[in-house]
Amino acid sequence: EDAGHPLVGPRVQAFNCLGEEPDEVSPWWDDGQCWPAQTVFSNDDGDFFVPTPNVVNVEDNIDPTDPFAELSMYVHAERFFEAMRGKGIEQFKCDLSSMLANFRTLDPSESFDYTPLDNAYYTNQCDPEKGPTMLFGQGSDVDFGYDADVIYHELGHGMVALLTPDNLGDRRMRADAMLVDSAALNESIADYFSLMLTDDPELAEYVGRFWAAIDSPYIRNAENSETCPGSIIGEPHYDGEPFTAALWATRKRLSQTGKEVLDQVVLEALMRMPPDAALEDAAALVLEQADLEVQDGNLHPDDLTLLPLGPRTEKSYW
Repeated sequence: EDAGHPLVGPRVQAFNCLGEEPDEVSPWWDDGQCWPAQTVFSNDDGDFFVPTPNVVNVEDNIDPTDPFAELSMYVHAERFFEAMRGKGIEQFKCDLSSMLANFRTLDPSESFDYTPLDNAYYTNQCDPEKGPTMLFGQGSDVDFGYDADVIYHELGHGMVALLTPDNLGDRRMRADAMLVDSAALNESIADYFSLMLTDDPELAEYVGRFWAAIDSPYIRNAENSETCPGSIIGEPHYDGEPFTAALWATRKRLSQTGKEVLDQVVLEALMRMPPDAALEDAAALVLEQADLEVQDGNLHPDDLTLLPLGPRTEKSYW
């Protein structure tokens, strides 16, 4: 309600990353990295105003300390938590998550006086004294903190970490292979959290459009023709696409009520996934949970037939 407050809320706090050492050095700063600091503060009315970048200008996309990225992370995180509350989830993996914008290293590169980071990460670090929970890179062409889908995806990883008993990411040894399906599911379901908020299959259109390394107007598209096992290559982001496609193919055909039920189905199935879950396991759990929703009268039987997650008999799931 007054001036001088940084972006710190009940669930998240936002930081910028500076190229020069501030008066107070964060305990999780490391040599060669930019310095975490809060640069956005409320005005006399308690509101937060920063200059809005014009993303068609290259200079605005590569400004390494712009305050908009710091504010963007915070706003989209609050929208994400509000959406999760609407689905009955009051918690997050961390009681207070630290989000870091404009992350880069300070060694000069060929084109910049810093080394860009073309990525974003969920670190699973919940101790504010030890490091950020999520960091968003200042990329070579784009600022990853500008893209809502990227922010929702990283927050989605936090929800996966909260809801799965032992997280998703363990490898499974099989007679014919070592499966990394659980990591693929982690990426797929993190994408699905973004789909819940946007109801739009194209993921990260800002990054896709303005990052020269991407030859499509998005990073991933849930409306794809990838299949299992034909599209599986052993890389989690790619390997998760068939599962995402199956969920989106269903979601886009449902009414708003049906979409909300499907979201709940995915959340309930997620809570039952083992840490080394295979794609077949996840498909079976989603189908089983959807069947329960039909039995409880929450999902129409015709909607259940829309789930393209593999062959199914009356008594078994594959």
